[in-house]
Amino acid sequence: MTEIINNEISIGIPDGFHVMSEEELTKVYVTKDPKRWGIWDNDRHVIISVLWQDLNAFTAMLADIDAAAVRNEQLTKKGYEGHDYAMKGFHDADISGSHARGYSFTYRIQDISQRVDTLLFKAGRRIYSINCIGRNENREQDHELFKEILKTVSILK
Repeated sequence: MTEIINNEISIGIPDGFHVMSEEELTKVYVTKDPKRWGIWDNDRHVIISVLWQDLNAFTAMLADIDAAAVRNEQLTKKGYEGHDYAMKGFHDADISGSHARGYSFTYRIQDISQRVDTLLFKAGRRIYSINCIGRNENREQDHELFKEILKTVSILK
């Protein structure tokens, strides 16, 4: 199955995942920001989410995805204060022919070590962040799953 987000990007949904409800997204992200979408495999404890920020035409023209990834990581670090945040490094990828820059980190919540892989890319007048959240002990298989999902992402415009 494939989902289309903002009439701008499409993403494949692997077997075992369901599209998250607003209630589920609010539990994961605490806020009610409508600029998000996600899928969840409850059995594997993996969430793939897509968040976005709208840009005005001028900002979109000048947007530097590498700088955006650095700023995003700084905000992420601040948001995970008190949760044993540990940055694992930056990395580059290609999403539908578009340069993506991201980072990986771990954090701890309720004595469970989690791993997050985040990639930022630009499509139209938006910066998207696609994230894979899973348990740290499953990081290798989750990373392979995330790579397969990234292959299904297409920028439609």
